[in-house]
Amino acid sequence: MDTQEQIINLLKKYSNHNTIKLTNSGNLAILASFIAVKLKGITEIIIPDQGGWLTYQTYPQFFDIKITELKTDYGILNLEELKKHKNKALIFTSYAGYFAEQPIDEIIKICKENNIYLIEDASARLTKCNGEADIILGSFGKWKLVDNHHGGFISFKNKEDYPEGIKCLTRPVNLDYEKLLGNLEKAEERLQWLINKCNTIKQDLTDYNIVHKDKQGIIVVVKYDDEDTLNNLKQYCKNKELQFTLCPRYIRINDQAISIEVKRKVMD
Repeated sequence: MDTQEQIINLLKKYSNHNTIKLTNSGNLAILASFIAVKLKGITEIIIPDQGGWLTYQTYPQFFDIKITELKTDYGILNLEELKKHKNKALIFTSYAGYFAEQPIDEIIKICKENNIYLIEDASARLTKCNGEADIILGSFGKWKLVDNHHGGFISFKNKEDYPEGIKCLTRPVNLDYEKLLGNLEKAEERLQWLINKCNTIKQDLTDYNIVHKDKQGIIVVVKYDDEDTLNNLKQYCKNKELQFTLCPRYIRINDQAISIEVKRKVMD
């Protein structure tokens, strides 16, 4: 079995899908998923109002697919709001903004009942997929769970959903398959390592306003109300050699917060 076949087999195991295609990036996988949505005749896609990815907001416009933002609790999908939609598509991150696990089983149940074509962006927790989404995709880019700096994938629950029109997007160029295989083999270990790091940070910052404190993730988002609190959080990050970004940001939360980017750390 060659290296590429080993990669595909690992992705089949992780995604619980049998139709797997590699891409040059996660964004190309997202683009391919929207082409598949368009070719199925779906004219509207639901995206989270925060905690998503930037291209969720732009790529559907290329195909005249209407975008509807779903109300969330800091990235966690509002299930009652989701129930109001039928005969559409939905794309979401299985860890909202990389910091909080979604209620996957409930989302899948609603989508099946309401004929919603489900796209799961599993970049943050690839090894935990249950295979029930119609499409599962992910990035292997810099600072992702599979921190390969190159590549991505898209998978289909039903083989017939893979359209001929996306073949040009599923032929990666100059992808280092040996490096990718090594990173994929370490994905489960790295995921648990990052979760443990986040749990330690949450314990250290227990007196602060941590968003979705009790939910698993691979970064930690902490709200602040004043400069003193922000400076204390920055100093904590400096002391612990942790990188951070500031919110509001669509890919994290639309509120004043510091996002501690634990996923940027290299596993010990």
